[in-house]
Amino acid sequence: MTFDPTQPVVTAAGLLALKEFMHARGLDWRRAVEAVGIDPDIAVDIEAMVPLQAAFQLLENLARESNNEAFGLQFGESLPANVTGALAYVTLNAPDLRTFCKDTVRFLGLVAYGYTARFEEGDSLSHIVYDIPHLHGPRVQFIDMICAASAMRLRHVAQSPDLEVHFDVERPAPKDPSEFRRILGRNVRYGLFSNRVGIDTKLLSKPLPAADPHLYRIVRQHAEERIEKLEKTQNLVYCVTDYITDALKHGDATLPEAANSLGMSSRALQRELDKANTTFRDLVEDTRKSLARHFLYDTSLPLTEIAFMLGFSELSAFSRAARGWFGVSPRELRKVGSEKTGP
Repeated sequence: MTFDPTQPVVTAAGLLALKEFMHARGLDWRRAVEAVGIDPDIAVDIEAMVPLQAAFQLLENLARESNNEAFGLQFGESLPANVTGALAYVTLNAPDLRTFCKDTVRFLGLVAYGYTARFEEGDSLSHIVYDIPHLHGPRVQFIDMICAASAMRLRHVAQSPDLEVHFDVERPAPKDPSEFRRILGRNVRYGLFSNRVGIDTKLLSKPLPAADPHLYRIVRQHAEERIEKLEKTQNLVYCVTDYITDALKHGDATLPEAANSLGMSSRALQRELDKANTTFRDLVEDTRKSLARHFLYDTSLPLTEIAFMLGFSELSAFSRAARGWFGVSPRELRKVGSEKTGP
């Protein structure tokens, strides 16, 4: 998996389950995924990642097209317990619910990059809190999916179909709450400023009957090795991208200067970027593209100033680059952005 701070991603492992879920409902898989820029054949590659924004949009589109506001929820309920690979095998063999929650947070990075989670232990209720940014578009259905999958997994490891799970979600209350009550239970609060899944704190130390201590030690060690390697790659790419973002404001970003800022040789930096399946040139291009979209969508800065901040010597060069990135001129892209975010 490549960590690119300009391109948040999520595992494609659930796409095969989504394909089957859609097929059972008579929905056109290929048309739906191609509409959001996902390769239909990626569903068979369990190691692949897809853009987080595309995953958000796909579920939103399917809910709208099927006229089913519970689409993401029902899909989350249908997901196999082991769909998330190493993350699933660790959490499914956790010795107790406290460890389950902590490992869910610790190893989330194995299946997603672009949103985070944290575990908050309280006096009466304890929560896994998901921090999922707005910036990648509407994500109501994605959050519904996470809530349903969390409910199913918690009840599965506890071997208690009636386990009370609590949910606080940003989404407005559904028009028809029947499916939400059936899948999530009675303890759902809508229209809040967070998305979190809670359980009774008194249950955290309860041993999980299906846990395999020997298997847990093995899979957790494997997961820890993988997440440490990914975090090292992620941190390096973050640092390089930070350098590029700052350097562009003062001219051009170069590999030797980036390496020097990290206390490395150019050859060593490129070697590490090779391990992350990227290059310095690609990171410069991706950073420029991401910043261009941000400046054009979210600010009113003059185009000449944006061009300068992205390291272009003249507006015409920026305009050519923007057409290559987005298929339209900077002015046209700014117009599209204002229409999407306007009143």
